[in-house]
Amino acid sequence: MIIDNIDLGKKVLIIAEVGNNHEGNFELAKQMIDQAAESGADAIKFQSFRAKEHYSKHTPGFNYLKEQGYQQSTYELICSLEINRDWHALLIDYAKSMGITFISSPCDTDAVDQLVELNIEAFKVASFDLPDVCLIRHMAKYGKPVILSTGMADSAGIKAAIQACYKEGNENIILLQCTSLYPAPAHLSNLAAMKTMHKAFDCLVGYSDHTLGIHVAVAAVALGACVIEKHFTLDRNMPGPDHRASLEPGELREM
Repeated sequence: MIIDNIDLGKKVLIIAEVGNNHEGNFELAKQMIDQAAESGADAIKFQSFRAKEHYSKHTPGFNYLKEQGYQQSTYELICSLEINRDWHALLIDYAKSMGITFISSPCDTDAVDQLVELNIEAFKVASFDLPDVCLIRHMAKYGKPVILSTGMADSAGIKAAIQACYKEGNENIILLQCTSLYPAPAHLSNLAAMKTMHKAFDCLVGYSDHTLGIHVAVAAVALGACVIEKHFTLDRNMPGPDHRASLEPGELREM
């Protein structure tokens, strides 16, 4: 499979995951593209969601956010982290100018359609969206590679997501092993799951890494990962829920 001229059978695709670390600031988002490109990442990934369509106002709080002292509700926090969709075209063009590929996790069909019009290279499905087979089918019908993160999923859920792609005639699928904790303890990484998924589903595999440091990601490549996704920030001391579990530019460069 090829994503932006990268043959995943010969080279590992390194994705710097911005997620919500842009903090709703367009200039910060551009700075993150700059630093990810300079650090050697192949792609930079954002998330496109609408809180009111994706989260209940009664969503319980996350323990790791409580430990960081967040007082606002989960719904209020997620609302504050939405990306402005008018940025998509601007950030895609800016990423191209910096020699790095823009990827997104669209969480609704409107975002998928907009990104297709902007000729996005690939889609990433976040772990919490893996059960949404209607959304996955909508992505898959465009024929672009679909990267499926499998945190919290069992084999039946993974199979259903893959079948959703197959029903649209899209076999360009990559499965990412993922431990849905922030940060994730290294001993819960379960990298052997990549081999299990490859054997069970005959798909390319990779690793979405929430651990601290770079060692687990390096080990994942040694065990066959063709994609590594790693949360990325300019400074782990910045305010925001995901900075503490992210790599800074020097660490990304070392990885």
